[in-house]
Amino acid sequence: MEPSLKNSTFTVNDAAKRFSRTTARIRQICIAEKIGNLIFNRIRILSARDVQKIGKIIGEKGRNRDS
Repeated sequence: MEPSLKNSTFTVNDAAKRFSRTTARIRQICIAEKIGNLIFNRIRILSARDVQKIGKIIGEKGRNRDS
């Protein structure tokens, strides 16, 4: 885990920017895999571990957007 991520929290927007995906795609992954904590029935908070899980899922199931 990157040192800068260790004690941080993230939003879906942060993860979308990090993985060059739409916020809708990140939300789909979070809902399907039960990742993150939903607060106020609107905002999903992600831990550094959650972001890593999302990255792994994208790496395994997603396509490379650069090609």
